[in-house]
Amino acid sequence: MYMVITYLLFVQIVLFVLTSGEIDKSIEDPEKLNENNEKKLSCSSDGNSVDDNNEFCTGKRKRYFLYDVNQGEGFNLRRDVYIRIAPLIFILNQIDIQCQWILVLPPWGRLPHWKNQKNYYPWSTFFQIDEIRKYIPAIELKEFIEEFNDNGQIDMVFQLQHFPFDPDDTTWSEKIETGVICEDLFMYNWNEATKYFTGRFWHEKLTATNATCMSLRGQASTLADFLITSNYTSVMFDRAEVILWDNYGGSDWWKARQSLRFSKRLTSIANEYLSQELNQSQLSISPQGIQGIKPEGYKYVGVHLRRQDFVFGRRKLMLPSLPGAAKQGFQIAKRLKFDAVFLATDATNSEFEDFALAFQLLKEDHESSITFLSLHHYNSNHYKKISEITNLLSEGELAVLDQIICTWSNYFIGTPDSTFTLRIFEEREILSFDSDSTFNYLCPDLPNDEELDPDPTDCKQPTKWKIKV
Repeated sequence: MYMVITYLLFVQIVLFVLTSGEIDKSIEDPEKLNENNEKKLSCSSDGNSVDDNNEFCTGKRKRYFLYDVNQGEGFNLRRDVYIRIAPLIFILNQIDIQCQWILVLPPWGRLPHWKNQKNYYPWSTFFQIDEIRKYIPAIELKEFIEEFNDNGQIDMVFQLQHFPFDPDDTTWSEKIETGVICEDLFMYNWNEATKYFTGRFWHEKLTATNATCMSLRGQASTLADFLITSNYTSVMFDRAEVILWDNYGGSDWWKARQSLRFSKRLTSIANEYLSQELNQSQLSISPQGIQGIKPEGYKYVGVHLRRQDFVFGRRKLMLPSLPGAAKQGFQIAKRLKFDAVFLATDATNSEFEDFALAFQLLKEDHESSITFLSLHHYNSNHYKKISEITNLLSEGELAVLDQIICTWSNYFIGTPDSTFTLRIFEEREILSFDSDSTFNYLCPDLPNDEELDPDPTDCKQPTKWKIKV
């Protein structure tokens, strides 16, 4: 990484001395690009912004990085793509001495697990934008459009694809090739009347001066030199999941991961919900999360039980039955003398009822007062009690609430191979929860209904992935 930065800094200094800018020869209409660039430079020479609300103005030329992800990808993969790209924006701002690079955050639309969600939601719905901006310059898509008077043209769109496999290529090397034949359906269309490309663009009035496919093999930093030596003021990378991490699990990765803090609104709702359900006073919340959770916090077990497509194929062998999952959650709460078990799940209504019934039978058999909690499906007085909180929330917001509440639990147990569970591991690690109470998987049912150990160590458990700073 440092060798890459040193090399790119040298390249940038040479470019600064020899030329005031390069014109990218892949652009079909350079005059149109230059005209767009002049409109987009909103910083005056003394570093003051033409728009007083623009907090990123530094006197440098502003350049914008947009991205999107394959439409079939879910919330947690999309969040992971941000973690791949954000360090690139950080690097660009360290080594590009002429410009300031700003990440444009793509809105959240209908995702595979959010089946009834039709609207697009800004990042501020789920995360604290101010926390992201402490790490890198970033704006919402609406802000990007407003900056160009609702008439935005993106200079260049690259639809990414993996570099073709070559059996004779036995050594790894980073590669970029533009203008290649698209392996998948090209998502952008040339409009002869307007002389611009049109595309999905989150159903906004955006167009592109040019668009093409790019084959890429490499980490995010592979794009740094390519971007700096280009003349794009705004560039977009579609199918950005093709981009790899530079240092997965390293300090740079964790810095990007820590910049993603759940919104204050959703953390407040989670706090209110737990306070009502457990009849305890609310905890103090800081921008980093909830304070006082250890050891005086809410006493409950958080369980994430993944269903749907996980019920089929090899993953089925890794999952407990619904009664088996209920038993594991109940026995852990009983052993630790906790007040409740909270379930986050994508189970169907009938599956949820099976879990709830199994839990109720366990309570009766053990004459226990342990409470069963969940934000979903529960058609009872419990559901009516929390309906004022949940009815006004989208499916996406409810899913994030599930993650927040599982994150705050005094003991968490999740589903193997689930990115939802993995993100909760990360959140708890950031908040310094004890590893033994964090990195736990539900176990498959034991044969012949043997008694389960309340401490789930009878099956393969996750690696304790510690934070690096």
